[in-house]
Amino acid sequence: MIFERFFAKKDSNEKPTELLLPSDVRYALKYREAKMGLSELSDLNENGFERETLYLLLKCLANQPENQLNLLRQAVDVLIETQTEDLKSLQNFIRSTLKETATDVVVAGQKLSLLSRQGFSVWHELYRERSKIYAHDTENNVFMLGHSTLVGLGPFVKNFHQTGKTLQILIPNFMVDEELEICGYQIVAGEVLFLPKNFDRKRNSVVLDDVRNTGATIGEMTSFWTREGKFLPPRIDIILESSQTQDSSTASF
Repeated sequence: MIFERFFAKKDSNEKPTELLLPSDVRYALKYREAKMGLSELSDLNENGFERETLYLLLKCLANQPENQLNLLRQAVDVLIETQTEDLKSLQNFIRSTLKETATDVVVAGQKLSLLSRQGFSVWHELYRERSKIYAHDTENNVFMLGHSTLVGLGPFVKNFHQTGKTLQILIPNFMVDEELEICGYQIVAGEVLFLPKNFDRKRNSVVLDDVRNTGATIGEMTSFWTREGKFLPPRIDIILESSQTQDSSTASF
C-alpha cells in the first residue's frame, strides 16, 4: 500500500491545482465593481499572477498610446529573454514598474472573474497551444484583439519571435478614436511599433479574441477593418467559446 501511494500512475486528465486570487482582489471583484489599485496589482504579481498583472498594467494605459507603447516594449524584451516558463523575470519587471506607477491608479479587472471561473491554467494552456499553431502558420497574418487577450502575450511573443513571424495587436479604443492615426501595435523581430490604421488588410488574416460574449468588440473591429465594405472581413478565432464561459451565480472568485 505504501508503494502504491508513491508509485501509482497519475491520471493524465487530472487538472492542475489552481491558484487562488489574493483576498483583496476577490473583495474588489465582489464589492468594488472590480476596481483595483496599486495594492491589488502588487498582490497579484507577488502571488503567481504575473501575466494577469501585466495585462492590467497595459490596460491602465489604454488612453495613453505612447506610454503604453513604452511599457509594451519593455515587457516584450523581458518575455523574449525569458526562454522558459519561469516567470521570475516578468515578476521582477512588474515589481519595478509598479514602484514607478502613480499611487492613485485604478483599473477595472472584471476579466479576472472569467479567468478564475474557467481556471487560469486552462487559459494559459489555450494561449500556449494557439501561439504554437499560429507561430508556424505561414499563411495567416495574426492579430490579437483588445487588452484582455494580452493575458496570453507571453507565449505569442516567444513563439512568434522564434519563428520570425510578425504579431499584431488591435486596440479597440484606438480604432474608434478619429484623432489617432494608429489602431494598435505590431511586433516585428522583437521590436514593438505602432500599427497604422491604413495597414495592409490581407485576405489571409485571422483575429483572435478571448470570448465571443456580446460580440460588440468584434463588431467594432469588423466595421473598422472592412471600411464600409471596401475590404473583406478577417477570420475570427475565439480562444474559448461563450458556451463554455457561462457565468454562475454560485461561482467563487
